[in-house]
Amino acid sequence: MKKFGIILFFVGALLTACENKNQTTAKSKESAEVQTPSESPKPQTIKTEAFSARKGIVLIKGFTSIGTVKSKDAGRVSVETVELRDASNPKSQELGIKIDVLGFSQGMGRVADSISFIDYDEIDSLIKGLDYIAKIDKSVTTMSDFEVTYKTKSDFSISVFNDSKGKLSSVVSSGNRTANVYLSLDELEKIKSLFVKAKQSLDTLKNGSPK
Repeated sequence: MKKFGIILFFVGALLTACENKNQTTAKSKESAEVQTPSESPKPQTIKTEAFSARKGIVLIKGFTSIGTVKSKDAGRVSVETVELRDASNPKSQELGIKIDVLGFSQGMGRVADSISFIDYDEIDSLIKGLDYIAKIDKSVTTMSDFEVTYKTKSDFSISVFNDSKGKLSSVVSSGNRTANVYLSLDELEKIKSLFVKAKQSLDTLKNGSPK
């Protein structure tokens, strides 16, 4: 009888331990589920792209060519100003820049053409970023090589880097480096001038738009 009581004692202790373990596991799982985001972060919105994708409206699109910069490797970067309006609402307006990059696809060795849109309220930041990286030199880091990049919400990027001989070059990319154009710093300065001209043109349009 004594042995039977001892057995019951150990069985009870084992069941209690199992129950506590299950409760701890359940709590841990619940905690993990609470800490895990229910959805991935939403991508940044490009206003001009979102407006252009609207349905059920008469969409008016206006474009003005600002200019093109060609590289020595036959690539090119073209800049246009863009105006989008809803015909039923004269006050609706989205302004921006359309950038067409014709270059080479990274790692593929083939010609690629990619388009990026820059919202009006992002243009000043783009010009300032470009102005900074165009004046960069080796003093930016203690390392032997460097790369400095400015990237917009629409996967348009401009980078300045040095080669093994210390010479500075730049690359303009669109579509997460789908299309790449390699440029000299002088050519990069010409692209900045196109952005400045585009911003001035849009400022005039914005100030003269219906209120």
